[in-house]
Amino acid sequence: MLFLVAIVRSHRAILVLSTVGLGVCGSLVADQPSTAGRWLLIGSFAVLLGLSDWCRHVDEFARELVRSAKVSYRQAAADFVSTRRSLASLVLALAVWLALLAASLVAGLGSTTPTSVGA
Repeated sequence: MLFLVAIVRSHRAILVLSTVGLGVCGSLVADQPSTAGRWLLIGSFAVLLGLSDWCRHVDEFARELVRSAKVSYRQAAADFVSTRRSLASLVLALAVWLALLAASLVAGLGSTTPTSVGA
């Protein structure tokens, strides 16, 4: 459960990583739109963006519970994450993210050589 609480606490870093990844992959897809691996990578960063939003929600809940019920942050976040629906959502999001990431690596990211503009 400590690992899950650490993911929740790092939701801002996940947000930045997913936003940068979407931006970079979006420009790569704009360069070569027919490359499947790049589209899959965009999908994985989109799932990661959704995961960061879910973690933000858990973080806000845990901080509110710390203020109102005087419990530790770790306990509040762990209680929220350990609920059946919440834990299933997290596991599903992580599984989809890993599947898309693996599929993008298997499909390949396409040619990394830049295209010449005027040729």
